[in-house]
Amino acid sequence: MNNKLLIYIVYDFEGIVDEYIVYMIKELQKFYSRIIIVANGGLKQKYCEYFQNLNFELIYRENEGFDGGAYKEIFLNYLSLDELSYFNEITLMNDSFYGPIFSMNSVFKIMESKDVDFWGITKFENGVWETGEIIPEHIQSYFVTVRRSLFQSKCFKDFWRDYEESSSFNETVKNFEVKFTTFFSENGFKYAVLTDFLGKINGQDKSKNTWMEYADQLVKDLKIPFVKRKVFNVCNYKIATEVLGFIRDNTNYDENMIIKHIERLDKGGKFEGYSESRIKAFFNDHKAVYLYGNGLISQKLQFYLSQKGMDIKGIVITKGIDGQGVLNVANFVLEPGEGIIIATGKKYAEEIYSILKRKKISDSDIMRPI
Repeated sequence: MNNKLLIYIVYDFEGIVDEYIVYMIKELQKFYSRIIIVANGGLKQKYCEYFQNLNFELIYRENEGFDGGAYKEIFLNYLSLDELSYFNEITLMNDSFYGPIFSMNSVFKIMESKDVDFWGITKFENGVWETGEIIPEHIQSYFVTVRRSLFQSKCFKDFWRDYEESSSFNETVKNFEVKFTTFFSENGFKYAVLTDFLGKINGQDKSKNTWMEYADQLVKDLKIPFVKRKVFNVCNYKIATEVLGFIRDNTNYDENMIIKHIERLDKGGKFEGYSESRIKAFFNDHKAVYLYGNGLISQKLQFYLSQKGMDIKGIVITKGIDGQGVLNVANFVLEPGEGIIIATGKKYAEEIYSILKRKKISDSDIMRPI
């Protein structure tokens, strides 16, 4: 076995370790000589004892600074230079994905032959922030492996020494996920991702999030062993059902581990955007439901609703002409007993909410994305 270290960040709003995490660690244990589990926010006692019985190192910390804050603490305060010098590779990983649905043997075999200083599974290639600024190409940070050439360098120490923690998720993405790639590549270190070597994604729009928009092709065609948790939401219903069906019919991975975790998140109100239980409850509480918005999120939500047999009364838009079930908000009247779902991203949701409140629509009749 190569001398490899895995640093695995876990966080759960209830302090629970789900079955998919147990499976993940047991499978990865075959490839790593040392595993450090960092529990952001802590765990319930029985899960702590479980990890301790497996002789994993378990570190507790407050959930401050998300993953970047956890890694900074490990590299600055927990691991000594002598300890780091023992390893050939260090993998930084979090619990935001399921798998491995295929063996990791092929992943390591492919990447071990590449002349790079750090590598990952997928990358974001050509995006734009909500502010309009360009998102630089970067490895998506749910799984990043760094080699000795990088983690024993002064640059690596400098990065963590100067790393600025944030309580904002978007700022953390900028400061950690994006900057991790740009900082080291600008300082002469080479990187790659697994998908660079597995063939092209059909019809790929490189401005879209690879692991979200092309999850089905990643799994079915490229045999990527991981699937991100956020793939399984109602606005990604078509791809999510295809991925789950493929896992069930073509792999040895138990899809019930995914289903059970999704159901617990849904019950706890921890789904971003819209959850199945919230939508069902909203439809049950209203005799008719409209969607506000006619963009991509609305179209995806309409597909989900059609598959579940839930009919909408119409689409409301801010600008445009009435017609064929579409109503300009200026002419829109919500009748008693009806409801409206804001079917947009968070960027526009608050503005739309303000418009609806000015029309004297009650909060109980408006569903907003979380």
